Amino acid sequence: MYLPKFQAQLQANDPLGGLSCTAYSTAMQIDAATLGATVPTGRQVRLQTGDTTGGLSLAQADAAAQHWHVDLDVRYRLPFDDFLHRVEALNQPAQLQGGYGPIADSPYDAGNGFRGNHDILVMPGRIVLDPLADGRYPNVYKYQGDAYPADLLERFAGKLNLEPRKGQPAQYLGTGWVYAAFVTPAKPWTATVRPLAGLDKRQFTRYFVSGSGAARIITNHEIRKTRGFQIACTRPVLVYDRGGQTKRSLVKLTKPGSVYDGFWISSRWAAQA
Repeated sequence: MYLPKFQAQLQANDPLGGLSCTAYSTAMQIDAATLGATVPTGRQVRLQTGDTTGGLSLAQADAAAQHWHVDLDVRYRLPFDDFLHRVEALNQPAQLQGGYGPIADSPYDAGNGFRGNHDILVMPGRIVLDPLADGRYPNVYKYQGDAYPADLLERFAGKLNLEPRKGQPAQYLGTGWVYAAFVTPAKPWTATVRPLAGLDKRQFTRYFVSGSGAARIITNHEIRKTRGFQIACTRPVLVYDRGGQTKRSLVKLTKPGSVYDGFWISSRWAAQA
């Protein structure tokens, strides 16, 4: 079994590392999905979401993973037994969200007093990659490929606080349920724009998009001309127009070094392999 490279979220060069457990788990998830062929950093995943204010949702993680052509199968309130079956019997790595208290009270405590919401990557065999487990202090657990007990994972998942805002009473998910995202390599999408017969160039619309996940909004657009291109892109996503009343289906071009890298265009130009 391939194990992804461990990534620690608390790094001196990542000012958002303390808030980015989901981003770092997602980065290791992408590594696992591609068998090491693609290894983004947690910081790169975080930047891909465009969110700089707090923790990330699994939906944001899924949207970010699309940049590297990886799909996350996000499940909310999935029975824990189903989660464990997919990880153990079907060999599907999975991100698991939960409350850190049960792990803090176990030999695998890497939180140094932390007991809030957290995101970990669970590999087949229940091998856990906890982005906090960097051994930064003598009493902090350091990742070494250990398998966590199933009941510990179940209690961790059940302690996910669905109302984490300060001053609000905690609303725990409850033992026996999970918020999880399983890794499934995505079939690549490609955007193709070619001139029509008899024309030297073809027009297409470039959209400027801000925000992330379900909050993406088109802020502007421009008409561009091209002699043609065929470029990898994300899967189609629905993006709101500025008025917030209508949506357009767009894809984002992903070819580092190309003048088109990062362009948002209509999904009518895109197709899946």
